[in-house]
Amino acid sequence: MSGKISFQLQDTKSGHLTCKAIIDSKQLLLHSAYDPKKEAKRFISTHLEEIKKSSKILVYGLGCAYHVREIIEQTMDSRQIIEVWELNNGLYKFIKERTNLLADLLDNQRVTIHVHDDEGIILNKWMEYDNSYYLIIHEPSFKLMPDHLSSLKEILGSYLINSKTMLANKAILENNFNINVKHGKLAYGTLLKSMPNIPMVLAAAGPSLEKVINHLQQHRDRFFFGAVGTALRPLINHEIAPDFIMLIDPSEQLLEQYAGVDREVLKNIPLFYLGTISPLVVSAYPGPKIMLLQKGFAEAEMVALSKNLPLVETGGSVATTTLDWLVKLGAKQICFVGQDLAFTNDQSHATGTHNHRAIANIETSHQVYVSNYHQSGRILTSANLATYKRWIEGYIRRNNDITFYNATQGGAFIEGCKNITLPEFVELTFSNINIDDFRKKFLNEINTVIDNYG
Repeated sequence: MSGKISFQLQDTKSGHLTCKAIIDSKQLLLHSAYDPKKEAKRFISTHLEEIKKSSKILVYGLGCAYHVREIIEQTMDSRQIIEVWELNNGLYKFIKERTNLLADLLDNQRVTIHVHDDEGIILNKWMEYDNSYYLIIHEPSFKLMPDHLSSLKEILGSYLINSKTMLANKAILENNFNINVKHGKLAYGTLLKSMPNIPMVLAAAGPSLEKVINHLQQHRDRFFFGAVGTALRPLINHEIAPDFIMLIDPSEQLLEQYAGVDREVLKNIPLFYLGTISPLVVSAYPGPKIMLLQKGFAEAEMVALSKNLPLVETGGSVATTTLDWLVKLGAKQICFVGQDLAFTNDQSHATGTHNHRAIANIETSHQVYVSNYHQSGRILTSANLATYKRWIEGYIRRNNDITFYNATQGGAFIEGCKNITLPEFVELTFSNINIDDFRKKFLNEINTVIDNYG
């Protein structure tokens, strides 16, 4: 939000007040001009399933509080605590001083209202929250977030996009899961901690993957190696077969990630996938495949509970999901390659990936800059990639018994990683362990799971 801003109260057709923000010559209604209560009911109904299973509800954006009251009404039985964050001080003061719309909330024992404009305080507080909390973003309020809260705006903007996509695709995700769970091999419990103290490499598909392709090929026998599905084609084109690939996207376009790859090669590369991906993508893959159950998806959580299986953290991207799976396999030393998390050389992905494209004329509202790999300047990224970067950094902080290295040699700086080249990682972590023995054991265990499941 930029420009001079003022607020006005306005009567609605239903007789309830709403608030109008005037930004320069533009106007923004915070609630419906017809019936704010009915609008709030409709808005909260889309979140109701997640609200009812959450331990605490976080709301960004107070406005005239119609949506907050609807949450209170819908949780009279479960009685979760509700934290409301309003970061536009001017709006909060205007509503509080000119109406009695907030009086009942201020006296409600279940509701806490935070009004802040210090980004450091807000981000530190939000670091304390966990996945059992559910966040709802009131979009009109989000549009009024002050410009100086740019980092928080990136995070919430990305979350808002992902949340809307998840809600819009909910039926598709549930349908995919219901089909996949009937056929998927789920007994991955025996694989947990099966690769203790083995040096591991996570290959993402950022533009800098090309810088390490030759090193990956040269040192292939010195580390265990998981890759995101997007990186598969450039790796195979250089005759580098990962120990497994990961797929998580529900789109049938994932077929393109292994289209044209020799099926005989794929038969020796295990696939791990989330149950919400397209069943067509799963059935078309010729190699061994095991379904993982993800945290944050209700149906997967119920199946995991019934089968006593741990949930995989997704972090929102295939690379973050792969990271958590490597840790669950027993990783104590992980090295990133191709994990740019930014548009290195104005490219989206490594050359040879199915979705490689040049980045040009990015909209100003989507431009985000972060510290580059060498911390010598700033590099362009997107709100989504910046969010994944923060997730990885938080994950690193939470897993301080693991050493993380970054051999991407480009892209964004990842806090908590030691920058290193891949040959240096190999020399640093090399031991007398025979990686090939573990690799064969891993494949045998996967085949045993597949043969014996169900």
